[in-house]
Amino acid sequence: MRNWKTAWTKGTEAVAKNSEKAVGLTATPVFNKPDDMIGICTALDMPAEYKTALKWYVDKNKTRVNTDNIRAFNSKYVDRVTDDILDLPEITHETVDFDVCVKSDKVLDYNDILMRAKRLRFSIERKGKANVQEMHKLMAYLQSMQQFLVSPLLSEKGATEVKKDKELIREAAMEDTGALKALRKTILNLNERGMNRIMVAACHTSLLKVAEVYLKTTCPEVGDVILYEGSLTQVQRSKAVDSFLGGSHTVMLMSIDAGGTGLHLVPGSNGVIFWGSRPFSPMQVLQTTKRIHRIGQELPVRVVHLIANGSVDCAINKVHGDKLTLSKAVIDQDMDSLEAEGGKWRTTGRIVDGCKYLSDAGIFPDEDITEEDVQSAMRNSSVGHRFSKKSSGGEPSSAGMLPGIGPIDPELPPLPDSIAQALMANASMMSTGALQALGLQI
Repeated sequence: MRNWKTAWTKGTEAVAKNSEKAVGLTATPVFNKPDDMIGICTALDMPAEYKTALKWYVDKNKTRVNTDNIRAFNSKYVDRVTDDILDLPEITHETVDFDVCVKSDKVLDYNDILMRAKRLRFSIERKGKANVQEMHKLMAYLQSMQQFLVSPLLSEKGATEVKKDKELIREAAMEDTGALKALRKTILNLNERGMNRIMVAACHTSLLKVAEVYLKTTCPEVGDVILYEGSLTQVQRSKAVDSFLGGSHTVMLMSIDAGGTGLHLVPGSNGVIFWGSRPFSPMQVLQTTKRIHRIGQELPVRVVHLIANGSVDCAINKVHGDKLTLSKAVIDQDMDSLEAEGGKWRTTGRIVDGCKYLSDAGIFPDEDITEEDVQSAMRNSSVGHRFSKKSSGGEPSSAGMLPGIGPIDPELPPLPDSIAQALMANASMMSTGALQALGLQI
């Protein structure tokens, strides 16, 4: 509905045209950018001026919103009701940093991925726009970095290959990375506070599958570990929820796409951990949190965001601030932050630009490491890094091509076929529509 070009939105508009009154009910009207409001206004057949970007922006590059229009729209058409009327228990959010503890022989691999992503981002900026292939490629890099911090093996092999091979999942879990250790520690800390049914939310199912094996193997004291993801049937999903809420000590590893909306996990659970792969929209965080902070909850709710400073998730979290500012303006007419920036709604830069290189010690340092530092380390390394290694035949792989996506980066050494396939698997998980929605951020 947020995309005004879709047949669904146009069909809803046709219904609205023939209705005496059209009402839109949503807690999250702005998911990613001001254009979301154009889609909603089109679906509700609102006045024509609200169906065009000319009304919502004051510049053709869509960097500054029309605060006067937002105020007028809110005054005329928004009837805001907050969840204060529900008298829900207190909810507390906590962001926790952790050392990623990447092994020294893997540092260059991670830095190579990030260097390629930064160069591609720069190339896109220089041209002024990105095509779908470039957006797929950039998303593949970001997802590979998220996977890397949980399991370098997962990043190297790709989600598709790892998810279908139980032995690879076991190997990935046994890497005992800083991200996995932080998850285990946080679950146990919440248990000590009396929270015995913990929901762990992530965007990527492959990370949850690795976490499932890791927790079952290394930390049986957390209780039953239950996976809730998109491939489950409705019967299996119901059984998973019953097992989670019915056990005395349980952990639900939940895919945000599968359970971030429509799931009712109260009474019973009052602790949630966001871990591994953060949603691109803060509205998805809100919706997921509402699985346990809703009518029926009787206990205070604690939300822990496990985010390593310098990581992709950290950069995404900074972008969340821009989107929350925009959402507050549209929903609550809280215009102070927007007006202080002259209507500029993106102030934190691109996600790729917010990611840091790893130090030789396998952590994100306080001071930034430059691309020149990374290139120097690669030249001086006797180990080499996987993206510049040759294929088993002694020659570079087939020009570093991603089937259907194109060459990776002609300026850098070509990728081995296995790495290209892993990146292709990551890229294929993102729809074209979603990529277009994220184009202004990454």
